[in-house]
Amino acid sequence: MSSFASPHRIRTALATHYGEPSRFRLPLGNKRDPLDELIYILLTVQTQYGVDGVWDALKSRFPTWDHVLRAREESLRRVIAPLGLSEQRAKRIRIVLRAIRDEMGTLSLRRLRRMSTADAEAFLTSLPGVGLKVARCVLMYTCGHDVLPVDAHVLRVSKRVGLLTEETSWPDAHESIHRAVRPEHRYSLHVNLVRLGRDLCGARVTQCHACPLARMCMSARLTSPT
Repeated sequence: MSSFASPHRIRTALATHYGEPSRFRLPLGNKRDPLDELIYILLTVQTQYGVDGVWDALKSRFPTWDHVLRAREESLRRVIAPLGLSEQRAKRIRIVLRAIRDEMGTLSLRRLRRMSTADAEAFLTSLPGVGLKVARCVLMYTCGHDVLPVDAHVLRVSKRVGLLTEETSWPDAHESIHRAVRPEHRYSLHVNLVRLGRDLCGARVTQCHACPLARMCMSARLTSPT
C-alpha cells in the first residue's frame, strides 16, 4: 500500500463529490438477487456492449434458472449469441447452475447472506469462471457483506492516486485495499471509484481538471499544465 493518499481521504473526497451510494437503490445497475447478479456478471466477461439487451432476452425466454437447466443448451446459446463465445458461455452457465443446485439444494444463492464472508467467498470462487472480483461483487451488492471488489476502474484509479503502487498485481490489489479500508467504508469507496473511473479517469482519456482527487493524485500533477 502506497502512503501517498489515505483511503479515508479518498473516500471522503469521493463521497463529497458523488454522495454516499445507496445500498437499497443499487447505483451501478447491479442486480438485487445474488444468482441474477452472478450470471449477469459472467455474461459481461470479455464483452462490453449489448449485455443488457441479452439479459432482457434471457429473462424473457427463461423465466427461472430452472428453465435454463431444463432447456436444451442450444436454446441458451441462441439467446446469448450476440455476446459472442456463446458455446463457452452457455456451457459455463449451466455448469455453475448445477453446482449451485447441488450444493444449496435449490437454484438460489440467498443462503450466502447468512454465511460468513470467508465461507461465502470460498464457495463462490469454487465455481468455474468465478474469481475474487466476481465473488466480491456478488457478496457486496446483493448479500450485504463488507468486501471491496477490485475491478479495472478500481485498480486503475487506486494506482494513480497512490492507494496501490504501479507494480501491484491484480490478486495482490484485492487483499491490499481490503486490509487498508475499514469494513463500513468499502462499499462507498468501491462504488465511487468505479464512478470516477467511468466518468473522469479513463484508461486513455482523463479529465483531471474536474477530478475531486486531483490535489492528491500524482498522475494529475504530472499531466497538469505548468
